[in-house]
Amino acid sequence: MSLAGRTSMRRWSLLLIAFGVGPFLAGSVPAGAGPAVPNADPRKGAAGQTGGPQLVWQYDFGVSGLTLRSRSNPTEGAWMPNDETWQNATQGYEDFAARTCTVEDVASGVCNMAGGTFDINPDDPAMKGVSPFAVENGALTISSFRTPASLVSAIMAEIAEQGGKGPAPSFVGGRLTTNPNSFPGFTYGYFEFSVAFPNAGPGMFPALWFYATPGANTKSGKGRAEIDLLEFLGASDRFETTVVYAKPGDAHGEPAGVKVGHWPGFIDGKFHSYGMDWTADHIDFYFDRRLMYSAPASAVAWFRGVSLSPVMDYVIDAPWMTSNVNLQANASTPDPLKMAVKTVRLYDRKPF
Repeated sequence: MSLAGRTSMRRWSLLLIAFGVGPFLAGSVPAGAGPAVPNADPRKGAAGQTGGPQLVWQYDFGVSGLTLRSRSNPTEGAWMPNDETWQNATQGYEDFAARTCTVEDVASGVCNMAGGTFDINPDDPAMKGVSPFAVENGALTISSFRTPASLVSAIMAEIAEQGGKGPAPSFVGGRLTTNPNSFPGFTYGYFEFSVAFPNAGPGMFPALWFYATPGANTKSGKGRAEIDLLEFLGASDRFETTVVYAKPGDAHGEPAGVKVGHWPGFIDGKFHSYGMDWTADHIDFYFDRRLMYSAPASAVAWFRGVSLSPVMDYVIDAPWMTSNVNLQANASTPDPLKMAVKTVRLYDRKPF
């Protein structure tokens, strides 16, 4: 069932609780009806209560399918396949982290192929119905696969229109973030993805992460805030966790990635939980609700009051992978590589 519910709003498995007013909505919720999630301190519980943890928001792909923002109605759908602030609503784009090698590096042999990934927008008629997203077996599947020959000319035309140049990306993939009209970002709480990785291979680059909510952090100068909960960087033996922020003492104040830790990868086709517990005092990371590691104190301080939105994507071959024989995609890389997402949930505080 591909793109279920995109053109007709079916039942959402969406539950929103507005801090300060107690339980707000549950069950069937139309697009755009959810209230903002204020910057509440989750240690106080929903509605200022001191009781148990409260579920603030959830999305179950097995129940609701995938509802996408459309070009005709930007308030429709819980998810969107591109950035709403500057990207064309009906086009895909070359992935920021998985760009192609240069023509010169491919010609000289520095890179074994062009590499890189073009993120497909399912609302793009030029993609001829090809999509990296499907809902099957009760979960959303995000796939990355070799670029179909039939799409190369359309992809290159869009890259050129956006100011890019060749060569054509070797792969296509997909990226999803929440539509601000349905989930306007969050500050603090326990955010958890239920995800399975059914296969793996060289060049794999799936990610579960959080980025600054569009337009929400402009006054603080933290519009590029980023927390990467999970990234497989070309190999399946482990995933990395990184926080991206401006470290104290940096004269330029530019955000930079700081590795928090790494954890063994589980490519077993089983669903595991990947979580982040975020308060004003700590940012902790969990695998199957087991603490892995914590962000440094300087990062915790920098992220106070920031609004973040969740992002999920699967791409293949960043440029630095393509020039590394141990990481680069090759003939053995499965086509497609897949990540399955069952649910995403936000609690006002850690629920265990």
